[in-house]
Amino acid sequence: MNKIEPSTLVKETQMSSKEKLFIVLKSIFSIHFFKAIASSFAYYIFEYVYWRFDIHTKGLYRVHISASIRNAHNVYLGYDARITTNCIVWAGKNSIIRIGDNALIGPGVQLHATNHGYALGQGPMTYQKRIEKDIILGNDVWVGGNSVITSGVTLADGIIVAAGSVVTKSFDEKNIIIGGVPAKKISNRL
Repeated sequence: MNKIEPSTLVKETQMSSKEKLFIVLKSIFSIHFFKAIASSFAYYIFEYVYWRFDIHTKGLYRVHISASIRNAHNVYLGYDARITTNCIVWAGKNSIIRIGDNALIGPGVQLHATNHGYALGQGPMTYQKRIEKDIILGNDVWVGGNSVITSGVTLADGIIVAAGSVVTKSFDEKNIIIGGVPAKKISNRL
């Protein structure tokens, strides 16, 4: 059995610099390149800039550039509310998301005030009527990273949501820690 040197395999499986240059030049001078640039620019404006004109705030707030906000005219941020990296805050056309004063929304958190319908026999789920319910987060609420809060949830002041939780029901007791899938009360804040 002949032993093949790794450098030989690399040369046989990789494109040459000349081939790579040809592909780059061919791509730049094509209509597809300009369509991709225009589409990416429009997406960037819609996803990261446009919502800032419509969102309701009490003054000081922080929203990371990577956060995705939909239907911003139905999103209300309290004083010094903070939404960090890679968060999804999707209000509906007829449902709101209200985040209280001094609330902390950790990285990767998802707030969905709307969802697809899922009735059998009513056509594909993506085209069914949306199910919309408000999400209300009280003051001084901390939602840990990668948690999901579904439509219709209200969280009282001072609640901490453990990282990775899925909150599907409301909690009206103040200053508690909740967590799990689905979330339940773990303890009181100390």
